[in-house]
Amino acid sequence: MKRSRLLLIIPAALIVVVVLVLLLQNHTAASIDRRLTKAGATVKHVTITDRLPFRLEIALQSASEDDSLVPDDRWVLLLAQHEATFAYRWGLRLNSFLLVVVNSKDETIYSTETFLSAEDLNQKSLTSATSPVDDATTADIIRSNLNLAGLSLSSLEVSRENTAEGSRRILQLTLTATSLQDANKSLTPFLGSFFKMLDTINMENDTALVLCRLQILDGQQTVLMDYVKDLESGYTLWSWDPGLSSDWLPQPPFDAQATPWPNIPTAYPADSLEPLEGTPAGSSYP
Repeated sequence: MKRSRLLLIIPAALIVVVVLVLLLQNHTAASIDRRLTKAGATVKHVTITDRLPFRLEIALQSASEDDSLVPDDRWVLLLAQHEATFAYRWGLRLNSFLLVVVNSKDETIYSTETFLSAEDLNQKSLTSATSPVDDATTADIIRSNLNLAGLSLSSLEVSRENTAEGSRRILQLTLTATSLQDANKSLTPFLGSFFKMLDTINMENDTALVLCRLQILDGQQTVLMDYVKDLESGYTLWSWDPGLSSDWLPQPPFDAQATPWPNIPTAYPADSLEPLEGTPAGSSYP
């Protein structure tokens, strides 16, 4: 009798486990969709493409009318990458996810698949869910660590990540140069202080900063540089005006929009063709 009961219990338990896993997978996909939508992304769909291993496709709508990504796409891609990479915080760890961007004609203009494992995540940079420092103090710390070098600070916004569990923060920063020539004079000292701030602010000040977007504009509000970074994974995307020059950029400068963005975590920003290893030769932080 005991043996027959055990034989009945085992398959019943397996069925419960399978149902729970399926429900968690559905919850993970729905949560990513909901969180991206709340963050301002236009999500076409978040679809489970494989249950075992667990894979998702995340399709995002761009305002682009041709085959080029527009600046805001870069930020939305970073948000999607972040949400999928760290989905295990409130669901299941993904095996991989496919990011797709479509234009206004519903044509695919960007597509990349990312495979995840525990080793892929930079555990040293994972931030705590809470911070004793408030948003205003965090903004003051950021200002005090930047060498604007002649650039004007147009806006500096510190907000909370759209999560229920804590106070991880997002930084959005806009700077203005009167001209491309003035931007070139200021870029190297500014970027040196900016990258150093990103590398050290959480460790030294416990600010729980996780996502960052930097835009540098000229006097006509043309975007000269658009840079986004996930401080937890190290995932970085950026592009710049072909006339922009700096020790931090490869020489001669080129049109970064015409080339694919990197899909690997880097300690420092990677340009669209090859990663920069550490600081540029002959330079140091200001």
